[in-house]
Amino acid sequence: MDVKQNLRQILQQKIIVEHIMDQNEFARALGESPQNANKWFNPNTPNAVPNVNHYVKITELLGVTIYDIFGINDPSFISPRIRKIIESLNDNPESIEYVERLLGISN
Repeated sequence: MDVKQNLRQILQQKIIVEHIMDQNEFARALGESPQNANKWFNPNTPNAVPNVNHYVKITELLGVTIYDIFGINDPSFISPRIRKIIESLNDNPESIEYVERLLGISN
């Protein structure tokens, strides 16, 4: 499963099934419009997910880890180098845009 699928599955579980908060509250907490957030939950827009800059806030709001979003079940198997990179992105969200360009990832 890729990151988008992981994130959509987490959103479905936490917002729709567990109803931690409703979609509009979630959108507002991320500084997004409800219309934009509706795309994240719409099965007809499978590639729509929150911007990577929101991942840290999502972990706080939904009680998940960044490892959950990236589909890493056992972080102990991640090399210290990769763990440091993930933690650095978590601590410095402004660097995410640069990494996305470097990897050719678009939102």
